[in-house]
Amino acid sequence: MKEFSITNRNSKIQRSVTTRLIHLTLALLIVIQLTLSLVMTAPSGSKAGDQWFELHEKFGLAALAALLVFWVWSLLRKKEVKAAELFPYFSAARMSALYSDFRDVARHAIRLTIADKNDQPFANAMHGLGIIIASVMAVSGAIGYFLKIGFILGVHEIVSKLMWAYLIGHVLAAILHQVRGDAVLSRMFFIKK
Repeated sequence: MKEFSITNRNSKIQRSVTTRLIHLTLALLIVIQLTLSLVMTAPSGSKAGDQWFELHEKFGLAALAALLVFWVWSLLRKKEVKAAELFPYFSAARMSALYSDFRDVARHAIRLTIADKNDQPFANAMHGLGIIIASVMAVSGAIGYFLKIGFILGVHEIVSKLMWAYLIGHVLAAILHQVRGDAVLSRMFFIKK
């Protein structure tokens, strides 16, 4: 399977075409979901939701399916970031590396530079955080869709605010990488030089 460096120009961490396609699919579905949430009218009392809400439900189920594919793929893939690196919270050594890398990333961010290194615990944990947020949104939305549990839909709405913040931060970080010479967007979206 063909592999490409995504993290930085000297990174030994590779992203397969499968990983990149899953990432692209999730990105598109999440952007569609968040955009629909701005224009839709949710059901209220005996009044049904509008056509935008119905689309939101359908795309939400598609996002859940894509996330399930990601979770399975993250357990099966080789030579890429491991699930334990995306979710370092249960290892003292990984949390220590995350904290150390966070300090390094913060120092570089203040100078609008990017550290050029292979090991990136902070970036991995941020990607894991995005997967957690997206998964909570998708599962809570699906529970709301199938079981109509109001409390869970409240969780869904609250977590959507976190997803907006994550999406904006993720896009800004990708743009910063691109501007600083790391062609992360070109590689992620299959753009050849």
